[in-house]
Formats: sequence, structure tokens, C-alpha cells
Amino acid sequence: MRHKLSTLYKSILEKAETTDFNLFVTGYVGFFNQDTTDCDQSSYDYFKSGYKPSGNLVMLTRDLRTELNLLVAQLNNAIESAVQDANAGAKTTQIHYVDVLYVF
Repeated sequence: MRHKLSTLYKSILEKAETTDFNLFVTGYVGFFNQDTTDCDQSSYDYFKSGYKPSGNLVMLTRDLRTELNLLVAQLNNAIESAVQDANAGAKTTQIHYVDVLYVF
């Protein structure tokens, strides 16, 4: 994915009609608060979502929320690395990674 993103970013730069074009690529925010147990008994099941739903469902435990947020962090690392690769490959600094995680 990193290589595909880097190639995409470079191709966007190549298609820009001006040399002062800058591309800003944002990361993703973590989806869940993993520091509390508030969601441990909740599910995002399409038909049975909510608090304390019945049935055999995947619950949003702290461990699962932590794992999902770690996946978001890994994705953001791949995006940021792809931006660095694209800048190095194009010998430019016109592509910028914007870390939005701390804003939220």
C-alpha cells in the first residue's frame, strides 16, 4: 500500500498545472476511547447495535478498541512514509502529511 500511495501522490504532482502546487494528505483519527470500559458492553452490529445487545456479537471491549486504534496508527505510519517516499522520489517537498490525531 505504501508504494501505491507514493506512486499516487507523485502522479498527482505530475498532473498539477503549476509548480507552486502543494498536496496535503491527512491521516486518520483513532475511532475509539480505549481508556475506559464504557463501551465494553456495546456492539456495532448492524441489526443489534447499542448497549448490552443480545445474541452472539462482537463487543467493543477495551482490547478490541485498542487493537483498532493501533491499526489506525499503522495506517497513518504507512501514509506518512508514502509521503516521504514520494517527496524523495520527486525531489520535492510539495507533499505534506497532516497528522490530525492530536486535534481530536
